[in-house]
Amino acid sequence: MKLDVHTDDDVRRLAREVLAEARPAFVSQRTVMAVVGVPPRDYMRLAREGAFPVVKEKRIVLAKTADVVALFEGRLTKKAAPANDADELDAALARVGGRRA
Repeated sequence: MKLDVHTDDDVRRLAREVLAEARPAFVSQRTVMAVVGVPPRDYMRLAREGAFPVVKEKRIVLAKTADVVALFEGRLTKKAAPANDADELDAALARVGGRRA
């Protein structure tokens, strides 16, 4: 019997695939929290700003679930630049209370 070992990335990818199949095609301000996990207020603000294409049917604002998810996945995967550009020597000097001249 062979035991399959999955990395964290494999598990995340599989979970995304399963969730993508279970999601409805469209979300509205009433369903966005349950489907995508985005507060309705943020969804409406982004819809007004034109962050993703929407269709308005009376008071309901509809968007494709894939567009909303892609927007938030793109925001979450962006890495912030390091706060400083110190190297190992600067870090070692800082630990002992010294600094470069």
